[in-house]
Amino acid sequence: FALSAFIGPLLSAVPQVATAVPLVLIGAFMMSPCRGIDWDNLRVAIPSFLTMTVVPFTYSIHTGIVAGIFMDGFLMVCARREKEG
Repeated sequence: FALSAFIGPLLSAVPQVATAVPLVLIGAFMMSPCRGIDWDNLRVAIPSFLTMTVVPFTYSIHTGIVAGIFMDGFLMVCARREKEG
């Protein structure tokens, strides 16, 4: 902890513009698991897409995951009603 008192000012000297490129690369690497999503099955694709789009717009991973779970539950209820009807 005491070492961070000396490293903190050194790291704050790095401009924020210099961190933009690594963040974009990390975001691109994080998109590779999206290939495994069954995009032809809307029951899977819609909650996945909603989760991936809500996270960056709300700046909250938690909110994106909750939105995806709620959408999955909503689609499950709608699919169940369609089978019964």
